[in-house]
Amino acid sequence: MRLRATGSMRTPPSDYLALDLRAHDIMRGVPLHDVSVVDLPGGGAGRTLAEVRALMEGMPSGVVVAALMYQFPREMLAEIRNSTVHAFLSTAIVPAPGGYRFYWAVYMKPMSWFTRWYLAAIEPFRRFLVYPSMLRRIRAAWIARYSPPERRRD
Repeated sequence: MRLRATGSMRTPPSDYLALDLRAHDIMRGVPLHDVSVVDLPGGGAGRTLAEVRALMEGMPSGVVVAALMYQFPREMLAEIRNSTVHAFLSTAIVPAPGGYRFYWAVYMKPMSWFTRWYLAAIEPFRRFLVYPSMLRRIRAAWIARYSPPERRRD
């Protein structure tokens, strides 16, 4: 898989499903809607999802998380529910060559006949603006905090 210069991209769901995560068992039967990844260079040994979440705090967010279902050192599952969608956001961080790889996966259950239309309408906005922008901000904050000085130009 080749990542964009920003280090992020959509990835085949099979890449995400190959990870050893609890989310796969919990979400069994719920359609996996989308998976994006971003490479996080450097960081040293033992980094966890808590470090990524700390970088995300203070970033503007249009997503309201209704309930935190669980969080472990390398994975988290959150639930978002409204009259249009019942979604689950799964995030995970795994060691990768030269650093870590952060996964952002969305599972989606339709709530009404309108869900399919709604998802189609927001797809370009979500795919080309929201997720790439958010993942770029995470990567930039990670590089500023955890990468060696020679890598901070990425």
